[in-house]
Amino acid sequence: MEFTVQRFDGGMHYFVVETAVAAPFIEPDNKKVLCTINDQHEFHAAFMPKKEGGYYINLGQSIRNQAKIREGSSIRATFRKDHSRYQFQMPEVLAEVLRADCEAEEIFAGLPPRESTGIDLSHQCCKIRGKTD
Repeated sequence: MEFTVQRFDGGMHYFVVETAVAAPFIEPDNKKVLCTINDQHEFHAAFMPKKEGGYYINLGQSIRNQAKIREGSSIRATFRKDHSRYQFQMPEVLAEVLRADCEAEEIFAGLPPRESTGIDLSHQCCKIRGKTD
């Protein structure tokens, strides 16, 4: 499907997705998808509800730079359900820490999905263990 990149007043870039397009991917507690832009750039995303109806997908700076898109750009986007636990690949360093520290792994595994999705995992893990302020 074709979409146009827009920008909120605060500067965040996004594109609007109609409810009919987003609905097959949305569950009560999970709006995560893998979004592919222009058949090349896949990234983890979530359908965020708009006040006016429909949904939007946030386009962070790194994906915009990779895809060479900006406000007003026309893009093709496809979606597939994201079944990953954390909505992104866990950093290798954090995975190694969790393998080595059973207590940290247990605490981290006990976090509700909403608390472990989209957070800075390495900082959060250290924070849980009391190693940062």
